[in-house]
Amino acid sequence: MTPRKVIQLTPYYPPHVGGVERVAEALATGLARNHDVEVWTTGVGGHTDAAGPEATFPVRRLPALEIAHTPVAVRLPRLLLGLPPESVVHVHVAQALWPEVAAWAASRRGFRMVAHFHLDVDPTGPGGLLLPLYKRHCLTRSLQRADAVIALTHVQAEFLEAEYAIDPKRLHVMANGVDPSYLAAGGVTRSPGQPLRALFVGRLDRQKNIPRLLGALARVTEPVDVVLVGDGEQKAECESLRERLGLHRVRFVGVQHGPDLLRWYRWADIFVLPSDREGMPLALLEAMAAGLAIVATDVSEVAGQVANAGLVVPPDTGHLVGAITALARHGQLLDDLKRRSRIRGRSFSWDSAVTQLSDLYESLAA
Repeated sequence: MTPRKVIQLTPYYPPHVGGVERVAEALATGLARNHDVEVWTTGVGGHTDAAGPEATFPVRRLPALEIAHTPVAVRLPRLLLGLPPESVVHVHVAQALWPEVAAWAASRRGFRMVAHFHLDVDPTGPGGLLLPLYKRHCLTRSLQRADAVIALTHVQAEFLEAEYAIDPKRLHVMANGVDPSYLAAGGVTRSPGQPLRALFVGRLDRQKNIPRLLGALARVTEPVDVVLVGDGEQKAECESLRERLGLHRVRFVGVQHGPDLLRWYRWADIFVLPSDREGMPLALLEAMAAGLAIVATDVSEVAGQVANAGLVVPPDTGHLVGAITALARHGQLLDDLKRRSRIRGRSFSWDSAVTQLSDLYESLAA
């Protein structure tokens, strides 16, 4: 049985920058081919109620007040209570309150709830002291209330079973995907004597730890041209650090979309991910699909995602220096990793994810 309506519920949505936002967009776009899909989100970082010129589904942006990096949409509970019981609400678990509101409404209205778990975030800032209590007493109950919980990997599924006591029968592993356009993005050969070209794509925030990357670049003696794509709360701090370190080969180009983003994947030789924590970053999958050699810190499950497509090193400046230097000096190593990366990137497909998700929805609606 096909559910009457599918709601993709996400606190943020493009043009707001972030991987979770792009996952929600990709899934809604694919699901809209066979389902009655809507995206419910907030107006934070958004400028229109339209999903885009080619969208086949509505995007409802709710007024919200952002408190401690959490958008609070006061109209959301009432809207959820107005859904038909045959609906499926797919909530992207990335911020507090949203899974709790969805679980509360599902218990009263009777619709099915799918919780899509992206990342288990550590406490940060003054409000972070309350995060362990929130996880134990609120998020745990919300995830246990869900009819299905999606994990990005088998390791994450095991974590959810152990940490949040989720019934393994309700756990479903579904990897993120890559748009096919990225498969043709890379392939540019680096000429002998040409500086290595390094790319970062993502939010400029504490989780990504761009200062670690800039500190490493200041110690790399080989010529490396670097482009950082994205925006975030640490942008001004990172730009200031670049100036202090005299990194004249480092450019911040802001948020890029579509063909503009693909152009940077075509330009680059390597993709660098200096993060402290990760889930399954879309930019990493895109970089592999584009055939870029990967340099990444060994955090969360990044090593398993990269496999043999790059150099995965401990999360410190010295090891980043060594990895970037090795790829700048050894062209054969660079070419081998590029080839492996392209092969690895082909294994991530949004079509496969959408098919798996559609089957899950229909099983819940039966």
